[in-house]
Amino acid sequence: MQDVIFKPLQQFRQALYLMFPKRRDSTMDLLDSLSSNVQAKSVVTLSLNNLFRRTYNSIRDVIQNFFIEINALRPQMGRWCLKPSSTLKTNAH
Repeated sequence: MQDVIFKPLQQFRQALYLMFPKRRDSTMDLLDSLSSNVQAKSVVTLSLNNLFRRTYNSIRDVIQNFFIEINALRPQMGRWCLKPSSTLKTNAH
């Protein structure tokens, strides 16, 4: 059962990881920190998150060296995104 849940997440994270041209590990740490800390008001706050295993300077380095050509990103990430006609079902009334 866990394979059904975690395998797609692992595949998604691996595909995302391979798209970063530089600083892959630091970039993934920053993404983990961003996604787990919705109240961060500064880069310093993100660097203090337990999921960011690097130093404050690494965040600056990741941002400075981060570049993904958006046109190259779309085909690779397309299979992970919902189709425009897809809808999410909720229990909201």
